[in-house]
Amino acid sequence: MMKQRVKPSLIEKTKITDAQADKVIETMVWSQGQMRGMRDLSPEEREKKMKEVAEERTKKFKAIPLTEDQVKAVNQYLDEMRNNRGPRG
Repeated sequence: MMKQRVKPSLIEKTKITDAQADKVIETMVWSQGQMRGMRDLSPEEREKKMKEVAEERTKKFKAIPLTEDQVKAVNQYLDEMRNNRGPRG
């Protein structure tokens, strides 16, 4: 479901290919899975885990392969998505 909703705007805003977008979305799903259960962690543990996941996500993006500029564009896109999502709870 997320793939059909996110893919067109991901490609448009980041100027990556269709195949790259598929791999970026796979990585996004992986990243979300890694973040599950983090509420139970202490703030310090949560911050450490988030940093580790972000670093691994960037490695996965570079392995697609994406250029540095494309990685920045994708991360900016993800930040915009998070900021536009509004409060959760």
